[in-house]
Amino acid sequence: MNNYLLATSVILLLAGCAGENTDIQEAVNTSSSDGTGPFHECFSSDYNNKIILPEAAYQKGECFLSLALSEHEDGKGFNEVEVGANQHTVLQYANSWYSMAANAGFPLAKSRLSHNQSELYAVESSVLAIENRGYEQLASEKEFNALDADHNGSLSFEEASATLSLAKSFSFSDFDEDGKISLAEYIIYTGEATAAGN
Repeated sequence: MNNYLLATSVILLLAGCAGENTDIQEAVNTSSSDGTGPFHECFSSDYNNKIILPEAAYQKGECFLSLALSEHEDGKGFNEVEVGANQHTVLQYANSWYSMAANAGFPLAKSRLSHNQSELYAVESSVLAIENRGYEQLASEKEFNALDADHNGSLSFEEASATLSLAKSFSFSDFDEDGKISLAEYIIYTGEATAAGN
């Protein structure tokens, strides 16, 4: 891989010699630093050994977790560029190493694995929240959320009674007859969808 990077760097350097194309020169700088940085430092020379002691696996987990929880120099949270990988990837590596140490019986590994998994789930939830920001709710979803006073994801008869017509058709709208109306059942009730999915 180093020979490939060297050859690529030489070609890019020769192509950008005139100084006219700063993007090419930046590409040389980026390519030459590939494989370095805090993320890659967690991969020590014994990384590919077939036999890893539980304590060593735990220490690798610690290395990755400390990176995942690190903040940018200006205190603005995790910085993917400085670390060399995204936070989710770093947490997944930590998870793998803590799992290996826990399975081998290392005493602290199970609690750290649990902590790491919480961090991993938080990152995944954050990513999902960002992805769902553009999601536009149906009018019936907005109405349902307004009626769902206890925010448990379903409407009791009392909650449904805020709308006279829904109260009158409660038993007909409760398709699965569980005594509450789910969001899907409410959407069908409002006519924005049918039981057949149309």
